[in-house]
Amino acid sequence: MNRPRSVALVTGSRGGIGRAIVRRLADDGFAVAGLDIAPPDEGDAAGPSLALQGDVADPEATGRLVDETEARLGPIDVLVNCAGVGGPFHRIDEVAPAEW
Repeated sequence: MNRPRSVALVTGSRGGIGRAIVRRLADDGFAVAGLDIAPPDEGDAAGPSLALQGDVADPEATGRLVDETEARLGPIDVLVNCAGVGGPFHRIDEVAPAEW
């Protein structure tokens, strides 16, 4: 019996590391949703199965994008948070949800 493809969601998918992760997961047989603040590049043949635009700093938008990923590709099996966000740096247990 064939197992359905696993689904991965990669944030920061248009940057160098994010793009490399998308390509590797796709090469490994994953259906990949790439999420980035930059608009999708429809001409990128090595891009994700599903390219989404959104800001990971916006919880409501992120929720909608996760819902769209699951509706179009299925349940998410792997999440790679590769979006680069600068700001004040603290220990993880000291970061307020709004700052996160």
